[in-house]
Amino acid sequence: MSVSANTVLNEARKLIGTVMGTTAHHNIVDLYNETKPLPVGYKAKYTDDWCDITVSVVGIKAGAADLIGRECGVQRHIDIFKSKGIWIEDGKIIPKAGDIVCFNWDDSTQPNDGWADHIGFVESVSNGVITTIEGNYGRQVKRRTMPVGWGYIRGYARPAYGTSASSGGTVGQKTIETIAKEVINGAWGNGDDRKKKLAAAGYSYDAVQAKVTELLKGSSSSQASTNPFANIVIDSNWDGDLNGYLQRYYGTTVDKVISGQIKGDWNAGMTGIQFGTGGSDLVAAIQKDLGLKVDRNMGPGTIGSMQAKAGTVVDQKITRPSALAKQIKKNLKTKGKPW
Repeated sequence: MSVSANTVLNEARKLIGTVMGTTAHHNIVDLYNETKPLPVGYKAKYTDDWCDITVSVVGIKAGAADLIGRECGVQRHIDIFKSKGIWIEDGKIIPKAGDIVCFNWDDSTQPNDGWADHIGFVESVSNGVITTIEGNYGRQVKRRTMPVGWGYIRGYARPAYGTSASSGGTVGQKTIETIAKEVINGAWGNGDDRKKKLAAAGYSYDAVQAKVTELLKGSSSSQASTNPFANIVIDSNWDGDLNGYLQRYYGTTVDKVISGQIKGDWNAGMTGIQFGTGGSDLVAAIQKDLGLKVDRNMGPGTIGSMQAKAGTVVDQKITRPSALAKQIKKNLKTKGKPW
């Protein structure tokens, strides 16, 4: 069935009154952690800021996780909104009920384009006043009111309510399974290019990717013909071959080289790397995919995030042999994707 804005808001209303540290709060965090895969591989703690965890859990409960996305970091969630084509970079607009509002507390004037650090749902708008439902507002889930165009508002996401990935999309669209098969056959590109094309066509990237994974897992006998990485050799080397696989996956130029990098002990175990300036398109694509700040350099922070996403030991270094390289190759071979 389709998911409406009211369905989502009803789930948010059920959480009003939840106080941090109570069983109800722990249940929110637990449901977030139980829904796999964990965004950026991070398991949330009861002591963490939980405004975006609340937004994610409301989406899960309402059956709208594919429309809203899941995250515990607001700025990374904005990147997800952008990938879905639902982000509105304007804090001055009159929002609609069901919109997701993001705030930046470091700037009280519009336009506000700073780092977002809080998030909630727009419940209603009346006579120039916005009413929101927010998690972790004074350590509770509760309502807030503010004027339209309030200076602290960074912008809004407007999920495509009325559509449902699980039901195959809206009338006139192909089913998710049909699109997933087209993805497997290379019709929708890779990486960010694939995300943009799917969003522009009105499809949920998360739902399509989940179906791709399901199809690949369910047809191991024909995997070599559907998974372009099915025949790769799994070893523990971060080398030019791995660079090429990732470049192919993310749709960047395939030259098997990570260029323009800063030399350090964190990349001492890599081959297929060139030192210099300018950074790498591949690294930028990986950083965008993981919700990181894009600086085009594979430094310790990026490596650590990749390790967390892959489920290997996080030491922020690529050594030789490399558990991270081995896991990425294994994932590509068995799942058709690095994470």
